[in-house]
Amino acid sequence: MSNIEKLATFLKEKNYKMVGDIMYDSIRVFLRIDEYYSPENMYDNTNKTMKKTAYAVVVADWNSNKRINRLTIKRINQMVTGYLKSAGIEEVKKISLVICDDIEMAKEFASVGMDIWFLDIRAKDIVLFEDMPEDFDDFGKELKEFVKNGGFDKHIDFKKDIPYVTISLCVINTLIFLFMIIKTGSFNAVGVNNEFLYMASKWAVNGKYVFKNAEFYRLFTAMFVHYSLTHLTGNMFSLILLGNKAEKTIGRLNFIMIYLTTGIIANALSGYYNYSLNNYTFSAGASGAIYGILGTVMVVLMYKRQRKGTISNFFLAALLLIMAGSSTGNVDNIAHMVGLVTGIIGGIVFGKKEKII
Repeated sequence: MSNIEKLATFLKEKNYKMVGDIMYDSIRVFLRIDEYYSPENMYDNTNKTMKKTAYAVVVADWNSNKRINRLTIKRINQMVTGYLKSAGIEEVKKISLVICDDIEMAKEFASVGMDIWFLDIRAKDIVLFEDMPEDFDDFGKELKEFVKNGGFDKHIDFKKDIPYVTISLCVINTLIFLFMIIKTGSFNAVGVNNEFLYMASKWAVNGKYVFKNAEFYRLFTAMFVHYSLTHLTGNMFSLILLGNKAEKTIGRLNFIMIYLTTGIIANALSGYYNYSLNNYTFSAGASGAIYGILGTVMVVLMYKRQRKGTISNFFLAALLLIMAGSSTGNVDNIAHMVGLVTGIIGGIVFGKKEKII
């Protein structure tokens, strides 16, 4: 049974019938028409006329037909409206249901100017963009449960599921840490020893080296240096918790841009702040960049109304970041705050660019 057929079963239970006259590849239209008598004016109940209200549901299975786009959906909706108007039905209420497993695709449809719900069979949830209705014909909650309980067949694309950027960042950070172990000849599980500190000082952020000696490369290299195994694992577990969701939500290229940008800005402002206080301590680690990702994804998901099911990951990631920083004995709270705020700003900019906000 196809996904459209499964959804048809759900809609038929709500007294919807499929319209045979409007059928496209992987697109079906379902109607329910309510009839009622209405007085011609509010003071006269004797003269009543028959009124009709049509509820139209356009179902499109994007997984089965990747050629479906917002113009296709718009054209079908216009056709449905014309079809019903010609039948003498003045009041038409419509919703479009797009079955998909790639929420990135949904951004293209978000600005179409129609009411659209995206049935994300990968996340088993209904995705709503700004100004989309949270209910339609009183079946919104039931449909959400239908999707959540695996009502659809999931088209598994393992290549799409793999968070390549997150894995790459974890590998790079781990390899650099192993290089430091080999180079210094010491293994540091918790805390900071002199060998690691000396090694890290060549790449870590220090306001004096950055702003007085113009060693700006440190703003970048510091993101890949960690002082201890606890410091590294805490940051990498946080990155894994957030990375998979982040790559699916904002895309891999945007993920890289936000990660590097927020990390560099966090290191720059933190270094300058300490430099202005004549505090020449070294700071390093990926936490500033990870806080940036945390802020961005949190904002985007809030606007996409996907907060449930992800908030727990946010808190856990933040806790691991704090623990990782504490293990070094020198928590760079300025970098954390700057990374988070910069990430939130990035989320707002990204949301407006993608017309989510």
